[in-house]
Amino acid sequence: MAGGTALSANYLNDGEPGPTLTAPGSEGTDDVVDATYWLAPLPLVGPVSRVCSWPEHGIVETTTSLDDDDMRAAARSLSLPLLRATT
Repeated sequence: MAGGTALSANYLNDGEPGPTLTAPGSEGTDDVVDATYWLAPLPLVGPVSRVCSWPEHGIVETTTSLDDDDMRAAARSLSLPLLRATT
């Protein structure tokens, strides 16, 4: 994240203050996987970089930057009040 915090899939903070990254579900085949990830709380400012690799299956490291404004807009569109971003 913008402040340098790094998380792995299914990182839980064990009740300590700080971010949590979970993958509540995924589905796929031998060739394709579709997964959903939840990050809470949303970062206060700055982009979040998503880094993915799976060397055992020939997937090299790839990085994608997610804009914090886009994440907040997506969170506001959810119907679950606890997941809404504050501005």
